[in-house]
Order: sequence, then structure tokens, then C-alpha cells
Amino acid sequence: MSPDVTTARRNLVLNDLDDDHLHTLLPFLKEQPLTLGDVLYHAGGPVTGVQFPTDGVVSIVTDVDAGHRVEVATVGRDGLVGLPLYLRSGAPTETATVQVPGTALHRTHHELGRLHPGHCPSRWPATKRDAPLHPGHVHLAGP
Repeated sequence: MSPDVTTARRNLVLNDLDDDHLHTLLPFLKEQPLTLGDVLYHAGGPVTGVQFPTDGVVSIVTDVDAGHRVEVATVGRDGLVGLPLYLRSGAPTETATVQVPGTALHRTHHELGRLHPGHCPSRWPATKRDAPLHPGHVHLAGP
């Protein structure tokens, strides 16, 4: 079952989409629990989808040398997890692990092309506003 608009708008990236684009996207989103310690993707491994947290926090860490890791980002309801897939940058250099349990709306990599009919995964729908998003956001407006 697809999430409702109210649930989707709890994620600030999805909240910035205009109503038409959000309604187009909703059927392709599935609620996914974020369980403490779950690894959403590993450094060097595949990224199988994009998660839009509605609550909870995902930690993005990278290995700096043998046995040492550094947290380079935290992603909550103000962002998305799976940026390497969105950017089509190949295998990630970081690992995404759930730090605070919660819920996310998940979209598989197979469905990314359907985000905006007639556009490839790297072209995302326009947001409700033209102003830049809050620091840390990924602006989903297409070229």
C-alpha cells in the first residue's frame, strides 16, 4: 500500500515537491522500517534504492584507514539516503547505517526512472519553490 500525502510530506525533500509530482511518486514509494544497526548499503557495494526518512536517522560513514571510520553525514527527515544512486556515481565510498530507528519511504533503483514520466533517473521533478533548500538538502529540481 502506498503512503498517504501526510506521511510523505513528513520528509522535507518530498514536502518540497509540488502536489502533482508528489501524487505521481506516491504509488512507487513503500514504507520501510529503519531498524537500529541495519546497513542500507556498504562501501563498494550496490545501492538498491533511495530512502526518504520520515523519522529516524541514518549515519553515513567512510573508512579513513585500517580500522578507523569517520561519520561524514547524518540523514534524517530533511534528506534522502542513496545519493550515489541518484548521482549515478557508481559504487559508494561510504556505508549507510541506521543510527536512530524510525521509518523511511523507499523507492527501488528499478523505479527511479518512473519518478517523472519521460525523464531519466537523473532528472527529478521541480520543487514547490525556486529557492535553495535548507543546508544539507539535495535539490531535486531537474535541469
